[in-house]
Amino acid sequence: MERFATYDEEQLREIATVIAADYGWTEQEPKHFSQIMGVALPGAEENIIMYQCPQCKTCWDKFTGKEGDYQEDQDTTANDTEG
Repeated sequence: MERFATYDEEQLREIATVIAADYGWTEQEPKHFSQIMGVALPGAEENIIMYQCPQCKTCWDKFTGKEGDYQEDQDTTANDTEG
């Protein structure tokens, strides 16, 4: 960030606005980004069923919002009605 050390606050805001616009952000349509990851299970009706924070590894259910554990060996065919 040393290269921005000589800029004043107004210049930094202008630069940030231009960069944010590349990601679809505008003052009228502000977008928020995070590093939360969706955990997808192949074969599940709803592919992403959990979200996980990459920093603390906390998982929570997409539908209930309740904190829980994600287990890769989880059986995704238990509710499969085709087999």
